[in-house]
Amino acid sequence: MPLISVILPVYNGENYLAETIDSIIANTNPFNCEILVVDDGSSDSTATICASYRDKITYLKQANQGEFAATNNGLRAAKGEYILVVSHDDPMLSPTLIPTATEILNKQPEIVCVYPDWQIINSQGRVIDTKIVKEYSELELIGKFNCLPGPGAIFRKSEALEIGGRKKWKYVSDYDFWLRLSRRGDFVRIPGVLAQWRSHQNSTTVSMKSLEMAQERIMVIENFLVTNRVDKKIYKMSLSSAFYFAARLGVFSPKIPAKKWMFTSFVKRKGWPEVANPLIVVFILTLPFSKYMLRLVTPFSRKLRELF
Repeated sequence: MPLISVILPVYNGENYLAETIDSIIANTNPFNCEILVVDDGSSDSTATICASYRDKITYLKQANQGEFAATNNGLRAAKGEYILVVSHDDPMLSPTLIPTATEILNKQPEIVCVYPDWQIINSQGRVIDTKIVKEYSELELIGKFNCLPGPGAIFRKSEALEIGGRKKWKYVSDYDFWLRLSRRGDFVRIPGVLAQWRSHQNSTTVSMKSLEMAQERIMVIENFLVTNRVDKKIYKMSLSSAFYFAARLGVFSPKIPAKKWMFTSFVKRKGWPEVANPLIVVFILTLPFSKYMLRLVTPFSRKLRELF
């Protein structure tokens, strides 16, 4: 079996780092794997925790540059043919992920990435949701702004290096990477919950729903379409979807021109966007009144907020 490199970028991850490293060791033990922990300038006990594992991991330290740079440094240092990137707070779930993924990649060289279904856990490790991911298509990944590969995605190192690895995005680095990698070959879904993602108060997607995040959702698609040719229908759909998902964040930040971008979504699509939820559309177009009403229906507010 070709060597698998598990890259674990970390910044001040002392709370969950040991748990995650232990889970990787436990779930990769029978296989020919290496574990690279890339410390992005942590100031906590991350280095001490890593030192305790001795030769079980490879520890790399860099000045604080962001997760994209840590991932790229790990990618360049990796010896494996295939790469799995694991966030420092997302313990590895299943011992079947790697053998299943490598069997597919070994037999089908046209495939550049495989990705499983995954679950969400809370800060205590309790499962709070399960994500059954859709099968790959350009319509889903590009047209519907659906970042299909998530936790547990495994890809070919050679193809990742060919596209220059991750780019310097604060919020959409993963999605941008998958968009560009999709130009290099096919993606395949592995049915089954084989990975997990931890939701807690410091998770980027939980704590930083901002104007900058909304702008990046639009920019990542616009930049991709400048340098890549796609079907005309998918082209229009992707721009529409990007503005729609950017507008949705107006629930969390009044700085976001939510109504304007929601209208733009309809204009780009020249009709009703395929990804649009009627309830969300009405909610955005009636801001700030709708947000005020949401506070009045406290028993339902949590469920409604989950829509966004």
